[in-house]
This record gives sequence, structure tokens and C-alpha cells, in this order.
Amino acid sequence: MRVFRILAVAGAVALLAAGCVSSKRAMRVSPLAKEVEVSFDQEAVNLWPFYFNAGGSGAILWPLADFDAQGFAVRPFYVQDGRERSVLFPLSAWNDRSGWALNGYWTERNFGMWPLFHHGPGGGYCLLGWRSPESWGVFPLARFGARGGYAGPVWWKSGENGARAYGVFPVWCHTPDFRMAGLFYRTLYGGNTESWGVFPLLHSSEEWNHIGPAWWKPENSSWGVFPLAWITPDFSLAGPVWWKPDNNSWGVFPLAWIVQDFGIAGPVWWDGDNSSWGIFPLLWLKPELSVAGPVWWELEAGKVKGGGLFPVLWLLRDFSLAGPVYWNRENGSTVSWGIFPLMFTSPQWGYCGPAWWSRDERGVDGWGAFPLLWVKRNFGLAGPVWWSSDGDGMKSGGLFPLAWLSRSFNLAGPVWWKPENGSWGVFPLAWLSRSFNLAGPVYWNRENGETVSGGLFPLAYLSKEWNYAGPVIWRYGDDRRSRAFGVLPLCWRYQDFRLVGPVWWEKSDWGVLPLFWKVGDENMLFPFYYYWHNGENFKFNLLGPVGGVKRRGGSRPGWDWHFLWPLLEKDGDSFGVWPLFSDNRRFGGGVLPSPLFSRREERRSSNGYTLPEKVYRYGGGSEAELDSVKYTVGMLLGSRSTAHVQVWKDEADRETLEKLPVLLREQPDGEKDAGAYETWKRKVAALLEKLRLEGPVPEDWKAQQALFQEMAHRFCTEQERVEGKALLGLLWDYSRQDGEFESRWLLGLIARDRGSENIRDLNVLGGLYRERSRDGLTEYSIFPFISRLEGPGRSRWSFCAGMFRHETDGGRSGGAVFFIPYGDL
Repeated sequence: MRVFRILAVAGAVALLAAGCVSSKRAMRVSPLAKEVEVSFDQEAVNLWPFYFNAGGSGAILWPLADFDAQGFAVRPFYVQDGRERSVLFPLSAWNDRSGWALNGYWTERNFGMWPLFHHGPGGGYCLLGWRSPESWGVFPLARFGARGGYAGPVWWKSGENGARAYGVFPVWCHTPDFRMAGLFYRTLYGGNTESWGVFPLLHSSEEWNHIGPAWWKPENSSWGVFPLAWITPDFSLAGPVWWKPDNNSWGVFPLAWIVQDFGIAGPVWWDGDNSSWGIFPLLWLKPELSVAGPVWWELEAGKVKGGGLFPVLWLLRDFSLAGPVYWNRENGSTVSWGIFPLMFTSPQWGYCGPAWWSRDERGVDGWGAFPLLWVKRNFGLAGPVWWSSDGDGMKSGGLFPLAWLSRSFNLAGPVWWKPENGSWGVFPLAWLSRSFNLAGPVYWNRENGETVSGGLFPLAYLSKEWNYAGPVIWRYGDDRRSRAFGVLPLCWRYQDFRLVGPVWWEKSDWGVLPLFWKVGDENMLFPFYYYWHNGENFKFNLLGPVGGVKRRGGSRPGWDWHFLWPLLEKDGDSFGVWPLFSDNRRFGGGVLPSPLFSRREERRSSNGYTLPEKVYRYGGGSEAELDSVKYTVGMLLGSRSTAHVQVWKDEADRETLEKLPVLLREQPDGEKDAGAYETWKRKVAALLEKLRLEGPVPEDWKAQQALFQEMAHRFCTEQERVEGKALLGLLWDYSRQDGEFESRWLLGLIARDRGSENIRDLNVLGGLYRERSRDGLTEYSIFPFISRLEGPGRSRWSFCAGMFRHETDGGRSGGAVFFIPYGDL
């Protein structure tokens, strides 16, 4: 009975939680909210919660049913409280102004069914179609309105003054001020052409023009060749030489710089504006400060205010120095003084001979006799002995400067060593370790006990291959082609390549950087490119993307060409009119994919065997995808692909087949751990015997490849995999392979699946309605109120998540009322 009471209380709580209005009403129509006096002259009865009547309001089996002057409730079926009503809350509720039922809703001026449609004075939508007071469309395909719109790549726009603009994105555009067709563009002002060009090769206007790297501005007679020359009325540049005619400035970067009265020529500088000049860093003569070797002086109003003989004499207002005696003054008073290096005193610290002291707010915080004695809070020194400590005790110490002892580093005189890696040395002359050694400026590197390289830092470096001594670089070799020699950056010789200044050549190839080169049958004199080979292969280009043709020989003979790339392009069997469409039929190449409609066909070469994708990722084998064809309609609209993949046969032992390649990758090193290696061989042999694969355990990659090929031949078969998407899968997402499929609509609000073992599943609005079938049983449900299960010899229906339930199975039957069970089930 205790279980029945718990279920009854749980049912009451569920009914009260069925809605805010319902719960407030249930509490109001009960003895919990009012004091009830029962007398013989009043019609009042209080047998709560079975029956309750308090003159105009009451309840039967509270909180299942109640009534008062504002309405009545039979929970969870119907509730009325004033103007508020609900049926099977939260599935539906409404009043005089608004309400909802399932996913439908309404207000005084709006109504809809989320997320399918919406209607209101401010606009609305139906699936992908939408409208507003000023426009309407289908997202993201089209938009139509009084001011403009678009349909796919086509767009148009109307201005306030009647001006119109339209185009096909991104290849064509027509506006009152701008025109574009492919790479060609033109700007207008007042109906007349203001500028035009072919992006990015050519531009022409009254203000500025360019063809390739050459540019000019007619309005101020400026011109140049980027980045070599820049000629304008105000500033000009030709290589390292520059000049400015307006202020008679010129120079040769970085050696000379002459700007009006100021100039630099190597170490000599001068400034005619204030009659200053000098030779850096020896001489500096200026009206305020002058330096001539060690002598310096300062002038103020033509009078000397300070001077000295560096570093012996220094006379200023705040600081003075005369030989070893020095003093500091503030506001006319001496605040510190000393005799260098014998004595110094100040409010913060001081010393006299070897004795020193320091002060803080609490007084003297340190003292000693330098260098024999030094006593501070965390550091101590007594003669050559020193120590440091922290809160846990001493952490290092030594005999300065002869010894330093710590956990990670040790020093004894100039000798040092690090126990953790066995390195040691004699500072600063030597450094000895397993791989690197240093003796003064001489260093050398060792590998496997043999010296492989060395040098005299930073002047020279010697090794078995490359060497240098200053700017001279050379390389040894057994023959002439492997040797190299050069003096950078003036000349270089390596194999058949030579460089002298900007001129280079290699056998019959040569060039002058960066304007011209000839390599084999290829020639380039900017902006033209030309190639010819044996009358079979031929290529000619003008400024790269503008236009070109190519003839191919060999295994793929034919003609390729392009014009205003990427607008028109042909590459073998591939062809494209960008951005309208593209058809690629060559793996790893072809034409530029179209953003509107693209087709791609791929055939991936195989080494004779392919294993399923999971095994390829985690164990071994080759790629799982054999060939595929993919269609794309717009970058965002939709795509469909068909591919052939390798899968295990139905009768194959999949668990063992997927475990074997992973175990092969974990092969231990037999020389380092013979026991682990023998254990690994026994495990592999057991799996091979289980799969009935003959032969020894494969111990190298070649043998493993042969094993993978045998596994693919005996245990794998091909299947077709189809995938489709609309709006990147937001509107529709579909996949199918070997009779199994998954389909999703409207962000997954509608989902349909079919799997193995006769499994079917239909899901609407995130589980609000669901239909599932498996092994002959089918279940229908409207969450959380109604569910129905039917099948051979079995049936079940349930209401309010099992509050009311009836079930039959064979000859037995049973159920529950308010979660209180009855019958055999």
C-alpha cells in the first residue's frame, strides 16, 4: 500500500504541475487557501481530498476535479478559470487574446504553426517562403521588392531618383556609376567613362593608370615600375637612389642622405640650420652641447654651464665628479657623497671600505664586510662560503667563486658539470657533451662517436658537405656536379647553375632577374609567356589570366585553352563557364569549380586492395572510397554524391578483422623487449588461425600489405553509398547504403530512419509524434499523452505517460489507473 500512496501523490503533483493557471486554481479551490467552518446551518462539507464543498466552490478527488464561480477543471483534460482555458495542457491553452494548440499559435493580429509558417501585419513565412510589408522571397534563392531583389545570381535595384542597377553575381554588373563584365570594368560620372580596366592587369583613368607593374599619373607626370622605380614631382626613386626636387633632397640608401641643410655621408654629418656638424662617434659640435673626444661642454646663452673631461672631471648643478670624489645636490644641499671606490653614504645605504650597510623603514636590514661577509634575510656570505635558503631550509650553497653545489648544476672552479645529462666543461674555454663540443671559438659536432662538422665561430664552418669562410661558400663532392662555390651575394656556382649579379644561366637556360628568363622550351618576357616542345606540347599566355592556349601530347593528347580566366576554361575532359557551371573529370585537377552548378567525377587509383574505412583509419590498408560522382547546385543550395566503398561481407568475422590491423601496428621492438615481441606474435597467430589465413606472422610492412590484400579479396565487397543535402543539410539531409538510410527535414524536425534488423523510425517535431517498428512490433506516440503499441498477440495503449494504461500479451491483460496497477501485467 505504501507504493500505491507514493504513486497517488506523484500523480497529484503531476496534475498540479500541468500549468500555472491550473495549479493556482487547484490551490484556490481547496481548504489550503481558506478557512472552512462546518456547521449545521451551512451547506459546507470538508472530506478533503475526496470531497470538498465550501458554498459555491468545491472539489471532487482533489486535484482531479474542482468548480467555483470562475469555472471548473477536470484535470488534465480541461481547465477553465475565468477567460483562461486549456485542453491537455501544455498541448493547448487560450484566452480572449491569444493561445496555442500543439505547435500552432495565435494572438490578436498574428497566427502561425512553428516552424512551418507565420502570418502577421509585420510579415510572415511559409517554410522557405517569406514576406514583409516591402518585399517577399524564397530563402536563400530569391527576394522581390519595390526597391530591388535577386533570383539566384541575378540581382536588381531601383534608386530613389529612378536610377536602376542590375547584374549577375559575380560576373556582370550594370549600375549608373559602374559597369562590369567578367574581369573588365568601367566607372562612369555624368554618363561619361571615368575609368576602365581589366582586373588586376590593367587600369586606365585621368588620375591613375597601370599595365602590369608599370603605372603613371598624367595629372602630375608621375610614373614608375613597381617595385623598382617611382618618379613623381615630389619624390623619385630608382633602385637605391632617391631624390625630392621640391626641397633639393637626395640620397643613396643607406649610404648618403641630404635633406636641405642636413646631410649624412658615411660617418660625417652636418646641419646647416644650427651650424652643427660631426664625425660619428668621435666629434659632435652643436651650439648647446659639444664633444671632442673625451672633452665635453654645455653652453647656455653663450656661457658654459657645465663641462668635463670624460671620465675624470664632471661639473654640473646636480652632480659633480673630480677624480675619485663625487657628490649629489638637491635644492642647494648635498644629499650623498663619496670617494670612489672607498666610501659612499646616503639615507638608503652606504659603505666605507669593505664595510657596508642598508636601511629600510624598520631600520638596518642588511650589513657586511665586502666581499667577506654578507648577511641578508634569505642569503648569506662568509668569506668565500655562501648559502641561500627558502622557507623549507637551505636549497643551494658553495665556495665562491670556486664551488657551486645544487641539485641540477655544480661548479668547482672553472670546471662545471650537470649530472642529469652527463655534460661538463671548463668555463669559458671548453664545453663537452655527447653531441656538441666547444674549445674557445672552435666548436665541433659529433654523431655516433664521429666528428661530423665544426668551425671557428662566426668566421668559418666546415663539414662533409657545405662549408663557408666569411662570404665564401663551397661544397665538396665526388664529382663536378655535386660541388658548389660562391661569394654571396655577387656570384654562385653549383652543378650547372651560374649567377653573376642579376644574370644567371644553367646549360642552355638563362635569364636577367626579374624581367626575362628562358628555361628549356619556355620563354618569358613580361608580360608574355611562350612554350614549345617537339611540335607536340605548345603553350602561349598573355598576362597569365587574360588568354592562352596549350597543346598536349603523350598519353593525353589534345588542346587546352582559357580566356579571361576563370570565365572560360578547358582542361582535358574538364570544361567550365565560371560561375555558371563546371564539369571536372580528372582527379586532382581540372577547372575552377562553379558556385552555381558543379559536377566532379573522381577515380582513385588503388594498389590492388582496399579495406573498409574504419580499418584504414585505425589499422592499415588503403583508402575506402573507390570512385565517386558529385553534383553541387549552388554552394549552399544542394548536393548529391554517389560513391562505391568497401565493406565487410555479412558472413565475415568483423570484430576479429578490425582487431588484426590494429594489433599489427602495435608491433614491439624484438631487440629491446623480446618477451613482449613473442607475446605479440602469439596474439597475431591466434587471430590469423581464427580467420583461417595461412602463412607466417607478417613482421614487415611488405608482408602486412600482402596480408591486407588477401583480407580484402576474401572478406570484402563493394557497396554504393548515396548522400544528399539541401541548404547544407538544414532543409534536407539524406544518406543511404545497402538498404539502410537516414533522412532529415527542416533542421531535423522531421526524421525518418531505416536500419538493419527490420528497424524503422519516424520522428516529427523532436519526438512530439513518433512511430517506431522493430521485430514486428509498431509503436505510435504523441508525447507525453498518448502512446499505442501493436503487434502479433500483443497490444498496449497509454495515456499521460502511463497514468492510465491497458496492455494485453497473449492471454494476459493488465494496466494502471493513476499509476495504480491492476491485472496480470
